[in-house]
This record gives sequence, C-alpha cells and structure tokens, in this order.
Amino acid sequence: MTAYVARRLSLLIPTLLFITMAVFLSVRFVPGGVIDQMVTQMGATGETDAIDRVRLQNALGPDAVEVR
Repeated sequence: MTAYVARRLSLLIPTLLFITMAVFLSVRFVPGGVIDQMVTQMGATGETDAIDRVRLQNALGPDAVEVR
C-alpha cells in the first residue's frame, strides 16, 4: 500500500508541472489579452482611448518584463 501511495505522489509533481506550464503558455501566447477581451465586451473595437481607460480602471500597467 505504501508503494502505491509513493508512486501516486511521485506522479503528482510532473502532473502539476505540466498543468502549470500548459496554463501559463495558453494565457501568454493567446492573441490579444485580458484588456482586449474586456474592451470587446464593452462594445468598443480596439480604440486606444478605451484600452487606456480599462487599464486605468483596473490598475493594469505594462508587463514587468516586456518581450520584444
């Protein structure tokens, strides 16, 4: 029984690592972003003033590390 529990616990770490990486990559590399989705739901079509307004309302600034 302890071997079974140890085997199941040892599989937990790679599973959590895989899920974490999959969620991170799907959020990071999906086109657009959270702000674009919020602006679209508001009915605006990507206007820069609407995007800036949503950023200010939600206290969202640029990323800490900008990817070029």
